Amino acid sequence: QPLGWNLSSNPATPTVMHLFIHATTELPTVSLNIINKEVSENVGTTTVTGTLSRALTSELRVPYEVGGTADSNDRTVTPAAVGNAKRELKFPAGQTTATISVAVIDDSLAEGDETVTVTLSTNVTAYTLGSANSSVIKIKDNDAVSVGFTVAKVDVWEDGTELIVTA
Repeated sequence: QPLGWNLSSNPATPTVMHLFIHATTELPTVSLNIINKEVSENVGTTTVTGTLSRALTSELRVPYEVGGTADSNDRTVTPAAVGNAKRELKFPAGQTTATISVAVIDDSLAEGDETVTVTLSTNVTAYTLGSANSSVIKIKDNDAVSVGFTVAKVDVWEDGTELIVTA
């Protein structure tokens, strides 16, 4: 008789109890909502949202990497890494979405278009990655290229000799 319970007053006819515990062993799936996104350099902040296939009873932390051609002079990504720790997308208990923010720095350099990539890292014991596990944000440069020069004095012969000015 478990835990001192008296389930039957007659010990000759035992009472049988069946206890079924249903545990979900299927791991949740983590995906990103944006695969390719294009923004202007003066956008300010843009986001990439992570989605979880089901809410969990405890917080889930998903490490991610940031890459691309835009460096820290061109963008700031949060949540940021602290010290030697990895960047982590944190899904609070009971929530199915979490956000990564990318603040684009609008500089005055004509540097061409740049990219920021966000790639989720795997963890085979805590979650699985969905097919959308990497996002590329293309930052369209909004600075014009201008070339200028000043020539103080130019002498040209009347015989038609070419004048070549190099900037």
